[in-house]
Amino acid sequence: METWLRELIPLAPLHNPPALKGLAWARRRAPECQQWACFDTAFHSSLPASATTYAIPQQFRAQGFRRFGFHGINHQHVAESVGEQWRQQGRDPASLRLISAHLGAGASLAAIKGGICIDTTMGFTPLEGLVMATRSGSIDPGLLLELMREGHGRHPAEGVWPEGAVRPERRHTRDPRCS
Repeated sequence: METWLRELIPLAPLHNPPALKGLAWARRRAPECQQWACFDTAFHSSLPASATTYAIPQQFRAQGFRRFGFHGINHQHVAESVGEQWRQQGRDPASLRLISAHLGAGASLAAIKGGICIDTTMGFTPLEGLVMATRSGSIDPGLLLELMREGHGRHPAEGVWPEGAVRPERRHTRDPRCS
């Protein structure tokens, strides 16, 4: 499992390194205990092909390039909690349709029907979708290519933050933009 998590660091660079450190710590602290991993993409495994398929050549889709979705643990919790509330009200949870919003430093939306995820805003990596604290969200690739063509380097979105976002390198300063 840990080898697989290391291989996936490029797809989840904010999450996998600390998770691997936690696994190593737990193994040293309590080697007799089993370790389990929950992958927040699992809830999105029900996505229909219309929600997972990129408009790219079939040869790339066959290699596994598709939308996965993230924050699934939270979206699943919302679906189950609201479904249970409906059940307690005598309503059929199978008829429940909702939009779950995971909002924080990371952000995503999920369309859920009868407890099953049918669409999400995140894609192949957690970069796609909504603007987040350290991720640009969806950006037209043509814009990135143009910025690079104009010589803006490898990180054209550097310095672009949503209003009110706390930049990690400035969160402990008195910079009024980081309040």
